[in-house]
Amino acid sequence: MSKRPRIHPVLSRAPLAIVLVALAAGCGDNPGSTITDPGVGTGAGLPGFSWHRIDQFPSGFPLADVHSFGRDHFVAVGLRGAVVEYEDGVWSRPYIGKRLDLWSVWGSSPEDYFIAGDNGLLLRYVNDTWTYSSIVTFEDLRGVWGASADSVYAVGDGGVALFHNEFWSVMNTPDAQPLFDVWGSSGHDVYAVGAGGVRHFDGAAWRNIPVPTTSLLSSVYGTGPDCVYAVGIDGTAIVYDGAQWKVIPTGTRDVLQAVWASSCGSVFAAGENNRVYRYDGDDWDLDRPPVDDWFYGLSGTASDHAVAVGAETVVEFDGQGWSRLSAGGFVKLRDVWAAARDDVFAVGDGGTILRFRDGEWRTMESGVRTNFTAVWGDPDGDIFVAGGNRILRFDGTSWTTNYIYTTAAILDLWGFPGGTVYATAVEGTVYQSNSDNWYQRTLGGGPVNAIWGVHPNELYAACDGGDIFRYNGSSWRSGTTGTTADFHGVWGVPDDYLPVGTHRVFAVGDNGTAVWFNGSRWLSAYADSAAPLLGACGLSSGELYAAGGDGPFSGVVIRYGPD
Repeated sequence: MSKRPRIHPVLSRAPLAIVLVALAAGCGDNPGSTITDPGVGTGAGLPGFSWHRIDQFPSGFPLADVHSFGRDHFVAVGLRGAVVEYEDGVWSRPYIGKRLDLWSVWGSSPEDYFIAGDNGLLLRYVNDTWTYSSIVTFEDLRGVWGASADSVYAVGDGGVALFHNEFWSVMNTPDAQPLFDVWGSSGHDVYAVGAGGVRHFDGAAWRNIPVPTTSLLSSVYGTGPDCVYAVGIDGTAIVYDGAQWKVIPTGTRDVLQAVWASSCGSVFAAGENNRVYRYDGDDWDLDRPPVDDWFYGLSGTASDHAVAVGAETVVEFDGQGWSRLSAGGFVKLRDVWAAARDDVFAVGDGGTILRFRDGEWRTMESGVRTNFTAVWGDPDGDIFVAGGNRILRFDGTSWTTNYIYTTAAILDLWGFPGGTVYATAVEGTVYQSNSDNWYQRTLGGGPVNAIWGVHPNELYAACDGGDIFRYNGSSWRSGTTGTTADFHGVWGVPDDYLPVGTHRVFAVGDNGTAVWFNGSRWLSAYADSAAPLLGACGLSSGELYAAGGDGPFSGVVIRYGPD
C-alpha cells in the first residue's frame, strides 16, 4: 500500500488513459444515479426534458494504489472515483457513487476494506455495503493503513492524521507538512512519510524522526518493527533496522512512488518510466515490465508475487517476470451492446470480447486478435462483432468469421430481425448483408462512423464533416445539420410529441455536438458538453444516452430525458 503526492510530477506527467465505451445498439437501463451538471444544457425543446451528466463506471482513470488479499485477488483505486477489483481472472468495477480522487486502499479482508481520498473522503466496504464516514477533515487524504479493522490510520495534506476505532477522530501531529503514506507493525508502532521526512506514532503521540535524507518521501512499508522501508524522489530509499535509519543507494535518480516488501530481503520499489526495482538485501535490480507507464501503487503476497498499478495498466510479477493483466481491465473498449440489463457485450482492442452476466464481466474467446470496433445483437439472439474487414457471428455456442471484401476498417454495425445486417466503413460505404452475402452502397465523402434505423426503409448514417445521410427505402440523401463537426453516434427514441410511429433521431459528435431530426430538418440539441461524444443509444422510454471524452474530459456520459 502506497501513496502518491500530488505536488510532485506524478499524475501531471503521466499520460491519461482514454478508455472509452461508445454506447451503441440496444442500451440497458441507467447504469448510475442521475445528477445535474451545470455544464450540460437543455435539450431539443421538449417540456421537462434536458441533458444530464450521469455517474458512470470510471474506467480509464489512473490508478493510485492497490491492496492484495491473495495471489489472484486485489482491489485498486484511483482518480475520479475509480475502484477496480480483480479476482480469479475476473475484473469488476464497484460503483461507489463518488467522483472524487481516491488515493489509498487498505483492508483486513476482501469483505472489509477502507478507501481514502480527496476532501477528507473515507469510505468503508463491508459485506457488499459501502459506508461513507462523517467528515472530520477537508484535507485530501493520501494514505490509509490498519493494524486491524478496529485500528485504522489515515494521513494526508496539512499533516493531518486520523484514527478509526468505532469512529474517525483527528490526532495531534508535529507540523502541517503533507503526509503521503502510512504503515505500521502494530497500532502502537506506526510510520507516516511525506514532505517533511518521517513521523512515528508510539501509541501515545506522533513525533518527527530524524532520517539521513531531506528528500520528499512518498511511500513507506515494512515487515516488522525492525524492517521498515521508505522511498521517494531522486531514487531515495532508506531502511530502519530497529536501531537506526540508513540510506540504501539505488543507483537511480528516478522518482520512486511506491514500496512493498514480502521480507527484509525481498523489496519492490516502483515509479516512473515503467521501472520496478527489486532489492535482495544487498543489491537493487532493475525490471522493465512490458508497458509504457508510470507506476503509483504496489502490493503483493510473496517474494514471487507482486502487483503494480499505474496510469494505464496493471502488471503482475510471478517470480520470473512481469506481465500485463488485461482480461478487460484496461483494454480500450470501443463499443457495447446490451441485449438486456443483465446481458451486455463489450468489444475492444486486441480481440477483446467481454460479456456481462450474473453480475460479472467475463472474457469470450473468438480466436481473433484484431481490434474490434463494433458489436450488435440480433433480437433472435445472434451477436455480431466487427474489426478490420472481419465480421464475427456468435450463435450462442461458437464464433464464425465472415469477410467483407474491402481494405477499409468497419466502424459500426446495425441490423434487423431476419438476418439483415448493415456495416459502415472508413471509405464512406455502407454494406448490407442478407444471410452471408454483402452488398455495397457508397455514400461518398468521409468515413461513415455510425448507423441506426427504425426499419430497413428508414436508416440514418452519421459521418465526418457534419454529414448525416438518411435512407428512405430507395436512396441515401444527405441532410444539412448546420455544423461541420464529425458525428460519431446516431440513435432514435420514441417521442410522444411527434406523429405515431416516428422517432426523435439524435446524432452526437466532436466538441459535444448534438443534433436531432424533427422529420424534415436537423436542429441543435444543445448538449453543451466540452467533451467529444463518441456514441449514443436510447431506450424505449424515450431516454437517450451519449458517451465519450478525451484527455481531461475522459469518461463523460450524459443522459437526455426527464428532469
